[in-house]
Amino acid sequence: MGTTQRREREKVALKQRILEAAREILATEGHAALTMRRIADRIEYTPGALYAHFADKDALLRELCACDFYEFAGQLQGALATEDPMDRLRSLARHYARFGLEHPNQYRILFMMDPVPQLVELIERGNPERDGYALLEFAVAYAVQRDCFPQWKDDQQLLAQTLWCGVHGVIAIEIVKGGPGDRPMTLEPVLRRVDAMCEALLAGLRDIAPPAR
Repeated sequence: MGTTQRREREKVALKQRILEAAREILATEGHAALTMRRIADRIEYTPGALYAHFADKDALLRELCACDFYEFAGQLQGALATEDPMDRLRSLARHYARFGLEHPNQYRILFMMDPVPQLVELIERGNPERDGYALLEFAVAYAVQRDCFPQWKDDQQLLAQTLWCGVHGVIAIEIVKGGPGDRPMTLEPVLRRVDAMCEALLAGLRDIAPPAR
């Protein structure tokens, strides 16, 4: 490997270290705690090294949020491989769960803390390839069209949000367990809890009408 290639690899590696340090600070301590100097201290570099990669903190946050948001949406795409509408929703729940379990800091930033302004700016609402919630809406609409939820034709947003909230609750508990809000109980394996939540919601919502507006 030549000197140019080695330097390029080192540059890419440092950029990833910067993003990972920023992600950890943001996820565990919040937006106010995130500064370029704090990130530099975390990775034991000077702040100048960060500015060689990012013009300022806003630029860093935009790239961080873009990476996480689009990675999340991309991981959910695998759920579309199945044609059966109910199996598609089951698969979507499992893909969603795996993202949260494999990327807990990203999950915290996306779904468990006050919205980061740079993330809100990035959202391409309505595009299932770039917006994970839009993909859920698409899967719910597909299930309604196939008559899986006959009483929910006029309440598809509520249906999608109910499904999302149920699975999110399982993942959020898993991510924070061991913290101050933990309970002295033995939890079943998390993917088993995800499947149980998903089956309960799918079965229950199929047979009931939405609550009155």
